Amino acid sequence: ESSIDAAPETIQEGENIIYGVGKKDDRIITILKTEGLLKRTF
Repeated sequence: ESSIDAAPETIQEGENIIYGVGKKDDRIITILKTEGLLKRTF
């Protein structure tokens, strides 16, 4: 069973691309905001 939590408050402040953190079994998955990724320059 997986669950998704909001990003920690320290990460939520300011302009950030992290939407939330998902947990499944022994893995941690970072969920990113697509609009934040589109604005970035690589």
